[in-house]
Amino acid sequence: MSEESVITDELRALIGKEFGPVTYEVEKGAIRSMAEAIGLNDPQGQDHHSSRYTHNENVVAPPTFLVTFRIEDCYEAVKNARCSLKRILNGGLTLHFYHPIKAGDTITTTEKVVDIQERQGKGGPMLLIHSERKYVNQRHELVAKIQSTGIRC
Repeated sequence: MSEESVITDELRALIGKEFGPVTYEVEKGAIRSMAEAIGLNDPQGQDHHSSRYTHNENVVAPPTFLVTFRIEDCYEAVKNARCSLKRILNGGLTLHFYHPIKAGDTITTTEKVVDIQERQGKGGPMLLIHSERKYVNQRHELVAKIQSTGIRC
């Protein structure tokens, strides 16, 4: 007897769906806060690498700054889709960078659910929800992509 899939029609309908666009203004203060939060601040300004995040007039965002730009509609759609599995965990992400993000940039992001796979874990069935976020600046340049996996268990 085969078990029924935990991938519901509601979840299956999310595959290929694009969410957004959502536009964010990149602020120097937000970049500095992120740099300080992840330990890239050097109060003496002696570390050139860290000072470029916190003291430079043309402030460049650290790579992880992108994770602050979320598309709530995508997360909510996955979270609220009918499914017997309730918990949602971060299964990891891969970041691809093409152009620096600087203070004053306007970044527009979209997110697409690429695939949903069912796997058997130690605790029972789980879903791997793969998505891709794209980040485009005001010059219409693709500045970055994030491929992420959410786990529903």
